[in-house]
Amino acid sequence: MGELENKVAELRGKLKVIDDLNKKKTGPVRVMESLSGAMPARLWLTQFREASGNATIDGLAVDNQTIAEFMKALSNSAYFKDVELVETAQTEQGGVSLKRFSLSLKLVYQPPEPDGKKEAAKP
Repeated sequence: MGELENKVAELRGKLKVIDDLNKKKTGPVRVMESLSGAMPARLWLTQFREASGNATIDGLAVDNQTIAEFMKALSNSAYFKDVELVETAQTEQGGVSLKRFSLSLKLVYQPPEPDGKKEAAKP
């Protein structure tokens, strides 16, 4: 019986590695999908920078309320945390007055699974 249990444990370990690799492969796609879904209609991103899980987002919006809505939507996503406004300033683009903004945040490529999903995934 000991040999069989060892093989089962080894197989479970390999399956976990494969599952982790699949999550890492789809993580960036999910982050960008969540970012797109969080954007209000009157907000435009001009730059997205990421290094070691820390990101900076720069963009333009019609007003401060739109920026606040964007920040709230990001904070409500499982893929973003510690969303902070770094800077906001008035600017003009093509004769239109806009708010330029910069945000800093942390990316979570593998958010924790909800308890119900985790239990259902167990063999």
